Amino acid sequence: SYGNVRIISSGIDEDDISADKWTSSYSTVLGLFSKSEYNALLGLKKYQSRIRKVIPDRDEMIMMNTWGDRGVGKRINEAYILRELELCHQLGVTHFQIDDGWQTGKSPATTQNGSFDNIWERSDYWKPDPTNFPNGLKYVVKKGKVLGIEVCIWFNPSYTNNYIDWKRDAEALIYLNQQYGIRTFKIDGLRIHNKISEERVDSLLSTVAKALSYDVVFNLDVTADKRFGFHFKNKYGNIFLENRYTDFGNYYPYWSLRNLWSLSKYVPTSNLQIEFLNKWRNREKYNDPFAPEHYDFEYLFAITMMAQPLAWMEAQ
Repeated sequence: SYGNVRIISSGIDEDDISADKWTSSYSTVLGLFSKSEYNALLGLKKYQSRIRKVIPDRDEMIMMNTWGDRGVGKRINEAYILRELELCHQLGVTHFQIDDGWQTGKSPATTQNGSFDNIWERSDYWKPDPTNFPNGLKYVVKKGKVLGIEVCIWFNPSYTNNYIDWKRDAEALIYLNQQYGIRTFKIDGLRIHNKISEERVDSLLSTVAKALSYDVVFNLDVTADKRFGFHFKNKYGNIFLENRYTDFGNYYPYWSLRNLWSLSKYVPTSNLQIEFLNKWRNREKYNDPFAPEHYDFEYLFAITMMAQPLAWMEAQ
């Protein structure tokens, strides 16, 4: 209830503590407010607005990510992305994110025998696929700069042995920044099941942030499992909120609006990426008055304007 402070426990048990290293506990924030729900929530918003200093050039974006059209990496190559960037420029997109499929290593989502297990058994896993990107990402990034579009990358840290290879993951992201100037990374697939995983993933993100002089944005995917996001370790960027697809008939615009409205009470909407999809795809998957095709496309985009718009589709 409002006006009471309750700390149940430290959140750490004996399995989380090691004799040879410091184990960080969890912070508690106290704030003063007039005794009403409105003032309590207002105080929460003021606190949240100070967790991360917003730099418009770095943090504000209208992003396109082609994964929403379920190409699952099949069309991810240099020629395809160069064309996508041209169309994104016409649409006013500011950031283009290359999702799973750009890398040499293959994930289970893109290839039948792909895997995230033991990623670092091959040192080139997180290098651009030489077949699809014979020039690396050089010309893709260059094209984006000419058009005023920032190229961003998807990344899935290695969860093997509770993220024991977090330093190598950090080096991979730092390399992408040094080589191509990429500074916005979607962080996917996290499985934070214990304290050591939590500490190592946090070390990964903080190490990269420090190496890039904090000129970095992490899109934290919160769509599954136990992950950083809404109220914990949320100082690194924004939140990739949900996976919705017309292919499965689970994209309803009013659901997106409802979720945004419900979360807005507790989470700044400016921290949330909200999707809008290609309403003309998969019409046969729906048979009701709330199907995406019955909305004006402008309305689908307008839903996302209170947050960070995410064009979850291909431009072509």
